[in-house]
Amino acid sequence: MKQILVVTEDRPGLIADIGSILALDGLNIDRLDAESIAGRAIVRIWVDKPDRALTLLAEAEYQAVGEQVLLIRLEDKPGALAELMERFSGAGINLSSIRFVSRQGGQAIVALTATRTDLVLDLVKDCLIR
Repeated sequence: MKQILVVTEDRPGLIADIGSILALDGLNIDRLDAESIAGRAIVRIWVDKPDRALTLLAEAEYQAVGEQVLLIRLEDKPGALAELMERFSGAGINLSSIRFVSRQGGQAIVALTATRTDLVLDLVKDCLIR
């Protein structure tokens, strides 16, 4: 799965602007997460055509990058995330982002990104959702 990361100045109408840029080309947003930190907006977007979305955002002068997202299935219990993170710590791998996507039926789905996806794949092969 590929996500688009946009980091830009936070301002009113930012999400409306990004949504309009994508909609004009017929792209539908599957998921969007946004937050504001110290006047900067961090927007993560999932669309059906991420490469086209990257082109459109670049044409609109947004600094956007595509990142490979790995989906991991964990048992939904205290300490499960800590155990997973110990794998990365032990291997000296720093993650770019991590967030819970869902929790139900005794299982949790976690999305994570890292600069060295090739190394991460080996560490999570037992719990990777393909």
